[in-house]
Amino acid sequence: MKIENLISANGNKVANQFKVETKNKTYFQSYQSVVAAVYKRSGKVELYQDWDYSNTTRKYLYRFLRENGHSELCNRKAVLNAIKERKVRVYECNPSL
Repeated sequence: MKIENLISANGNKVANQFKVETKNKTYFQSYQSVVAAVYKRSGKVELYQDWDYSNTTRKYLYRFLRENGHSELCNRKAVLNAIKERKVRVYECNPSL
């Protein structure tokens, strides 16, 4: 498992916002909550219960998704649409890493 801070638009490490890489998935973690995962092979996106927790969480979620090949999920409306169309699934519990 590899853990790194996300990088801001200014190129600085962002406190409490992490990218966690495992063998099969790359996760986004905000503080203690796992917010999203992208499968390395298929690119499938999973969201977890806290994905919409705050403006800051969403801001870095969109950055994470962009960096992992999902620039179409660039705002709340686009994510809600993807959930509605069942392109993205939201899980009610956080995975254990």
